Amino acid sequence: MYDMLEMERSQQYIPTRRFAVADQLRNPRRAFFRHGWAFLALPLAGCSSALVSTPGPREEKTADILPTEYLMYEHGILSRVLLIYEESLRRMGEGRDFPVDSLASASKIVRNFIEDFHQKLEEEFVFPRFRKERRFVETVNALELQHKAGRKLTDTITRLAAARDLEVPGNRLELARSVEQFVRLYRPHAAREDTVVFPALRGLVTPREFRLMGEEFEKRGEELYGYTGFYRVVDQVAGLERKFGIFDLAELMPEQAS
Repeated sequence: MYDMLEMERSQQYIPTRRFAVADQLRNPRRAFFRHGWAFLALPLAGCSSALVSTPGPREEKTADILPTEYLMYEHGILSRVLLIYEESLRRMGEGRDFPVDSLASASKIVRNFIEDFHQKLEEEFVFPRFRKERRFVETVNALELQHKAGRKLTDTITRLAAARDLEVPGNRLELARSVEQFVRLYRPHAAREDTVVFPALRGLVTPREFRLMGEEFEKRGEELYGYTGFYRVVDQVAGLERKFGIFDLAELMPEQAS
């Protein structure tokens, strides 16, 4: 196992060190994107604005993070939102109350961060590369169609969760159905991108093109969200997880294993 890890590190698929504060001062745009993007315009009820996960000042300088790694980080945000969706679905199925305002906030993260930014990067920079090289064309075409279907589901989830009128049986049923369909859509979607599309992308472009793609991701993120941190988004999602009682990993252990 350790030999495999060392091989991956030598190929720079898994960068292992962070960057220093001095590097942030010399190149603020690059430092910005290594940290991610802030949701300055996205009000989330009950979420702390503290960057609790922000790396400390003593961390070392690293090589540039790969553009595919950026996309996988963003999939981490999506995965945690899906956990919130699944918990909402479980409680609706049991007829229990749940923080519907937090579900609405989670759907806004999906719209603003996943659909309006992450997916647009994929559609503009990633999928066309596969079509040009005639690799996994059916796969990327299906993934792009799923983007469109997901946006429709997000519209429905946001509308019904924001209305908070779930005492109407039809509304609760429609919300549950839309949340279930979204989860069913995006679990395999993200897994296929992480295990097929993203690993294959590097073989379709030159090292220079790969580097320039990462720089363009950086530029787009700064233009859209300003200069603060990806970790703020993580913190916002963590706040929603706390609302649902699913943040503490120790509490999620099976009883027989605890």
